[in-house]
Amino acid sequence: HRIFDTNGTDHRAGITSRYPIAETIWVSGSGMTRRIPLARIAVPDTQRNVWVAMLHLKARHDSNLDQHKRAAELYWLRQAILANCDPAQDIIILMGDFNMVSPTDLVFTNPLYTGVAYPLDAPKDANGYFVPEQIFKLDLRHAGDGGETWTWISDGIFPNGALDHIMVNARARALGVTCEIYDVQKDAAGIEGLIKYGPRPPVGASYGSDHLPVFADLSLDEITSPPSLSVDASGALSAEWRPGGPFAPATGTYLLSNTGSAPLAWRAEHSAPWLSLSATEGTLASGSSVTITAGLLPAAASLPVGGHRAALRFVNTSNGLGTTSVAASVFVAPFVMDGQPDADGYTLHAGGITLHAAVRGTRLYVATQSAGNTTGGNDHHIFIANSLLESATAASPWAKRGFTALPAGSPYLAAEGVNTYAGWFNAKNPSRLRKSATTAGVLEGSIDLLEEFGSVPEFIYLAAVAYQTSNASSADPSLGRVVSQVPAAVTADDNITPDEFLRIPVRSVTDSAADGRFDVLVPGRGFAVAMTPPSGGATKLRWRSVPGRSYRVWHSSNLAAGIWDDITTVSAGANEWEKTQPVEMQGSAFYRVELLAPGL
Repeated sequence: HRIFDTNGTDHRAGITSRYPIAETIWVSGSGMTRRIPLARIAVPDTQRNVWVAMLHLKARHDSNLDQHKRAAELYWLRQAILANCDPAQDIIILMGDFNMVSPTDLVFTNPLYTGVAYPLDAPKDANGYFVPEQIFKLDLRHAGDGGETWTWISDGIFPNGALDHIMVNARARALGVTCEIYDVQKDAAGIEGLIKYGPRPPVGASYGSDHLPVFADLSLDEITSPPSLSVDASGALSAEWRPGGPFAPATGTYLLSNTGSAPLAWRAEHSAPWLSLSATEGTLASGSSVTITAGLLPAAASLPVGGHRAALRFVNTSNGLGTTSVAASVFVAPFVMDGQPDADGYTLHAGGITLHAAVRGTRLYVATQSAGNTTGGNDHHIFIANSLLESATAASPWAKRGFTALPAGSPYLAAEGVNTYAGWFNAKNPSRLRKSATTAGVLEGSIDLLEEFGSVPEFIYLAAVAYQTSNASSADPSLGRVVSQVPAAVTADDNITPDEFLRIPVRSVTDSAADGRFDVLVPGRGFAVAMTPPSGGATKLRWRSVPGRSYRVWHSSNLAAGIWDDITTVSAGANEWEKTQPVEMQGSAFYRVELLAPGL
């Protein structure tokens, strides 16, 4: 990284830096014939600004005029430093050819001299120096001179005849500055080389020129690194549950750390009325951390279905470094993804590979037995469609054997049985899922029917299929085969034909109350029993049913007596969503229908 004065005409200066030059100010003013670069260097991991000025002050030829020019150069440099730097806090380094070998060469001005057209109006002391509060009296000592440190203001001890110097301000006194001075000399063979002197050249040393190479090592390691905030949001609050809660998990954590070496003050900001924080402000010592716990207030129970996000901002109020915005989120789900069936009442098939389904609003929930993460036996799929092909002509997914009646692009949920992999395929956002790590839980997911199909269909078609994990192979017909399926296979092969899907009226699996019961099974919401007019001593009972579920029919001839007789138990067939049951009339007759628990 470098800068160079391409506009100057007299002894142009430049700076080369191993670190980026973040800002450059070219110092110029009345009475100056040489511009001075003042650059802010972006030294990593330092709290303070580091400024460097490269000087080549006017040499003394016409003693009065040149002294005035040097005074002008230093005056305008001072003005630039005070306008752009903070000498009390910043590190400021002056280096270059000062063309000075004695204290009287410094910024002395002759008030009686009138041969220049630019008067310097900076205040002067009785000796003609600019007073310390107004301009620098530069200490030209090298760091090695008696081990003393450099300052801006001192009486000054000067190396013998040297004109080139590196100087730092008072803020850098404690940096442990070291300095080396070299001379260019010839050895016995006449070959030039750099000869290193000690802390300062010996008196009477012969210099190759008045420009001795001067090297200074300023260790910035002792500078306090700025307090910087680090926020670990890996444990952020991301809760999910049904309307009204309770939500799980109920809390989340945010780890705040101070990676700097100075104390850090912080503040937490958010505007969500349902969110609480264990602390909203504090101070962190260097290297220390604090865990902030985010929890849910009672107002979270009133949140409507859908996603809710709180913007949570952790502010470094010391200097802003590391100020971070993260999130706390709550998803009020029509269905909860936790690897367990959302409700027992959603079970459509309980034996072998299970199948669960329900609809709330426009969202469909499906689940089947999980393939587990380590069993390695099967891959489990749930197929969903709003229509079917006339026959099983579509290739099975995941390179499995056989064909299906799924139209192209139909969404399906699938998971492997040898690892944690699970996913929706052909599904539009937003889709959600969870896979239990063991076969005791379920593979479950939900999709939006309106999003998937453009409208909520009257019927949906579902099938759950377990395939062998190994893909089908022409060389081995035993691989990739169907192991289990719901509904049961009509034909014992590896195809999933149209009659091997459940044809489900959406209204029959709708749970509008989100209580785990289908509306068609709850009196007052959708379940009702109708009876045809008696004829020939018989009648028929009719009700909306759920395939695979069993119903017990009861009879009573006297409601007041409260005596009911069990007359029959019937089951709804694979696609029987309306059940009709003939019964005999026995005088005055009252009937009721009881939904039995799955498996009964």
